[in-house]
Amino acid sequence: MTFARSAALVTSAVMIITLAMPPTAVSQATLLTSDPKTGARIRTPTRLSLRFDRPIVRAGSAVMLVGPKQRTFPLSRAQAEDARTLVYLLPSLAPGDYEAHWKVAAAPEEYSDGVIRLTVISRD
Repeated sequence: MTFARSAALVTSAVMIITLAMPPTAVSQATLLTSDPKTGARIRTPTRLSLRFDRPIVRAGSAVMLVGPKQRTFPLSRAQAEDARTLVYLLPSLAPGDYEAHWKVAAAPEEYSDGVIRLTVISRD
């Protein structure tokens, strides 16, 4: 197994564990905006940006992109402009329906989660 494959498997496992953690109702972060917005039909998305109403604990936050045929795509976190924003670089995506499942921590053990749905359309 190559290093890249091993790293992708470990990253996926960490995101699945993080996304499986139960949310709590105290001081949860609320998603204010996303780019692309949920329901967007877009030709070539290159990044996913999520902005919340409060600062996010990055170490306790994760996004998992699920595409056609339930394929998961590893995402790389990019530099965000502030502590309330998470930015992920998107790989080249084929046309189809995708869901970005996010789970963020506004404080230790205080999680919020949600889904951004988008459709990648043909470049024609």
